[in-house]
Amino acid sequence: MHCLTQSVRGLLSVALLLGATGAQGAFQELDGVVAVVDDDVVLASELISRLETVKQQMGQANVQLPPEDILVSQLMERLVLESIQL
Repeated sequence: MHCLTQSVRGLLSVALLLGATGAQGAFQELDGVVAVVDDDVVLASELISRLETVKQQMGQANVQLPPEDILVSQLMERLVLESIQL
């Protein structure tokens, strides 16, 4: 679902805008949490990065991408499992 990726990116954009420090005018980069796993978290930036990598790899291999909502769901599951295994 393309809407989910847009929502995550929108969340990151808002977080970046809200992270500005007034006196210096500099931006402080913030990240959103998309899952909590025990004492660990999965960040929106991790999900977006993994999604872009998978899309690029599948494109290079000429493999048809599944619908985006399914791909995002599978990637979330994988990131959670990786977090548990750490």
